[in-house]
Amino acid sequence: MKIIRHVALLGTVTLLVTALSARASLITGTDPGFASDSLTIDTQTELAWLNLSFTADLSYNQVLAGMQPGGIFNDYTFATSQEVAGLYADAGISAAGYYSLSTPAIGSLISLVGSTTMNNGQPGFVAISGTSDGPGVQEAPSIYATGVNGTDFYFVSDGTEADSTSYGVSTSLPGVSDWLVKTVPEPSMGSIGVLGLMICAGVRRFNLRRHR
Repeated sequence: MKIIRHVALLGTVTLLVTALSARASLITGTDPGFASDSLTIDTQTELAWLNLSFTADLSYNQVLAGMQPGGIFNDYTFATSQEVAGLYADAGISAAGYYSLSTPAIGSLISLVGSTTMNNGQPGFVAISGTSDGPGVQEAPSIYATGVNGTDFYFVSDGTEADSTSYGVSTSLPGVSDWLVKTVPEPSMGSIGVLGLMICAGVRRFNLRRHR
C-alpha cells in the first residue's frame, strides 16, 4: 500500500512540475559569468536573454568581437528582430505600437531585461539586434516612453516598423544596448522524475522519524 502511495505521489509531483513548466513563460536565471539574475529565460522558446545592462554603450562590432572564443560573450549570439518580437509576445505584448504607461506587461518586461534609457521620466530600452537594416546598419527593437500633445505613452518597436530605430555597426551610445541570447535546455522528464523520487524519499524519511 505504501508503494502504491509513493508511486501516486511521484506521478503527482511529475504532473505538477510539468504543468508549472508549461504555464511559465519568462523567469529569471543566472549566468555565472555575469551576475545574479543576469538572464531572462523564456520557457516557451528556450532562449536565455542576457540583461541589457551588460552590453550598454557597446556597438554591434564591439559585442561581435566579444563573441570570439575566450570572449566575454562567446556563449551568445545576436537575437534577430523576429526573436525579440517573440519575447514581447511571451511577455504579453501582442504587437508593436503605442501602449499606456501603466501597461503591466511592459513594466514587467523592462524590469526583467533591464532599462537602458529614461525617456519622459520613464524607464525603457533600445537595443541592437542581429537583423540587418541595410549595409552596415542593424535594427534596434525598443520600448521607450514618448508623448504627443501632453499625453505620454510607450512606443513598442520590434525593429520592423517604418519609424523604428536602427544603428550603424560601429555606433556606441550610453542608452543603447544589444540583444544577446543563448539556448538553454528544457528540463528533461528524467530530471523531473529524479526530483520526484527525491521528494518521495524525503517524505518516507519524515514518516519514519514521525512514527518512531
